[in-house]
Amino acid sequence: MSSVRSYLIAICLMVGLLAPAIPAHAQTAGNGRPVKSVEIQPVNPDIEVGQKIQFSISAKDDQGRSVNEKPTTWIAAPFDLAKADESGIVSFYQPGEVLIGAIVGGKPVFTTVVVKQAPVKTIEIDLPASPLIVGGT
Repeated sequence: MSSVRSYLIAICLMVGLLAPAIPAHAQTAGNGRPVKSVEIQPVNPDIEVGQKIQFSISAKDDQGRSVNEKPTTWIAAPFDLAKADESGIVSFYQPGEVLIGAIVGGKPVFTTVVVKQAPVKTIEIDLPASPLIVGGT
C-alpha cells in the first residue's frame, strides 16, 4: 500500500509543478471564459478488475456556468494497476487504490477509486484420471 501512495504523491507533484507552467491563455475555455472548477465523473464508481470505465469531466467558470472544455491529458496511476487512454477510458488490471486524473483548461483534477478483485463466476472440476474407490481418498 505504501508503494501506491508513493506513486500518487509523485504524480500529484508532477502535475502540480507542470500546471503553473501552462500559459494563462491555455487556462481559458474555447469560449474565452476561464475554467474555475473541474470535477471527474463518475464520482464513486463500483470497479472490479477487468473492467473498462469511461470517465468524463465537468468544467465550470467562476460564475458556475458549464464550460465546454476537453481534457488535454488523462492519467491513471499506479501504472501497473490501471491505464487511461486519451478519451478518458480507464482499464483496470489489478485490485487496489488508483488515482484517476485529468488536466482541463490548465487545471489538474483527481479522484481516487478502489478496484476490487472480480468475484468468481464459475468453478470447473475435472474428472479424476483414475476411478474412485469406495473409502479411498
